[in-house]
Amino acid sequence: MNIRFAGLGCLLALLAAGGAAIAAEPAVGTAGAGAIELAKQVENPLARVVSLQLNGNVNFEKGAYERTQSTANLSATYPFDLPRRWNLFTNASLPVIDQPVGATDRTLGFGDMSLLAFLSPPSSQHWVFGAGPSIILPTATDSALGQGKWDAGPAVAVVHNERTWVAGLVASQNWSITGANDRAGVSRLLLSPFGTWHLNKGWFLFSAPAISADWKSKGNRAWTVPLGGGVGYVVRRGRHAVNFALQAYENVVRAEGAPRWQIRLTTGWVFPKN
Repeated sequence: MNIRFAGLGCLLALLAAGGAAIAAEPAVGTAGAGAIELAKQVENPLARVVSLQLNGNVNFEKGAYERTQSTANLSATYPFDLPRRWNLFTNASLPVIDQPVGATDRTLGFGDMSLLAFLSPPSSQHWVFGAGPSIILPTATDSALGQGKWDAGPAVAVVHNERTWVAGLVASQNWSITGANDRAGVSRLLLSPFGTWHLNKGWFLFSAPAISADWKSKGNRAWTVPLGGGVGYVVRRGRHAVNFALQAYENVVRAEGAPRWQIRLTTGWVFPKN
């Protein structure tokens, strides 16, 4: 149990340190163009911002016993400048999972870490494209919390920006390449459409469902398709923005073992690259 509580402690320490640093700067308002522009980039994988986000998810009626699963997913994004106006956008995320096991037991620990990298050519004012690898590392601290496999595959992203809204899609296909021999192979498609529409005084509406297809599943229950969205708020602190959001999704199509519905609470910090 020590490594599990250490993981939770690390997540809380990172968030507390970031919050303390940002709180030391004077607030400059919530509805300015700068705050809106930073908040538009929270879900944007091809944004020239540094972002640290914590997503808390509660998944209801999951698995054969329809129990509740909770996750805290810490993700960080960083863009790199390359010659000739090319960019490399990177993202790493690591979940801490409170997982129901069987009818009564539970286990708590780290899940598998995921890495994304998008090489992006010079873009127009409104359209940005990127492509690169998607990698999943078997970092889970318990067999119930991860796949036990190294996964890799291609990923692509496209984003469209307007003055008050941004929308796009991230698509990846991963296959297992090595790992524990006693664990099942992996072939999974992930489609992540997203859209953010900004209102007045720092408020915004957005949706970011994670649509997946498990090609190794038996029968015709490969797809999980959530439907929903939520509301968020952003406040500007100096050159940074702090965002908060609440979302709810129902899986209108469910693969075997997928939850029936989900609540997601997000908080984080967005920093302009330059």
